[in-house]
Amino acid sequence: MTNRKNRYTKLIEDIFDQNYREDAEEVAFKRDDLVKTAEKFGIKLPKNLGDVVYSFRYRANLPASIRQRAPAGLEWVIRPMGQANYQFSLASMPRIIPNSLLVETKIPDATPGIIARYAFNVAISDEKHYRLVPPEQLTDEDLANYRDRVKSPQRSE
Repeated sequence: MTNRKNRYTKLIEDIFDQNYREDAEEVAFKRDDLVKTAEKFGIKLPKNLGDVVYSFRYRANLPASIRQRAPAGLEWVIRPMGQANYQFSLASMPRIIPNSLLVETKIPDATPGIIARYAFNVAISDEKHYRLVPPEQLTDEDLANYRDRVKSPQRSE
């Protein structure tokens, strides 16, 4: 398995490295920096340039090389700072940690009986999924198996 970085990671790491100063709490950059960095590395930019920033704000973690430069208890986040301007900022992130002393609450199966009775608990890989198979392709044996299951469904616990 290769440890190759994707293009978004290369762009965001280089922009952070170019603008970061030791002990900085904020690192500003512009959307144009994405274009300049892409040209520097010969990276093909996405059609939606904002997706690079958006992906690290909402979908993916910042690269480890950036996260490691945050002091203990803080994390780097990307914030918008006006039109086409952004900023890496240090922020404390709330972490919800389950209390191991609390008792686990089991939730009983509340499936209505009529649903449970007619639900198919059979792996699709083992059986034909009758709703997806055109009727003309079903054999008499398939139909008989289907009728048997409807009459006496097996419920797995």
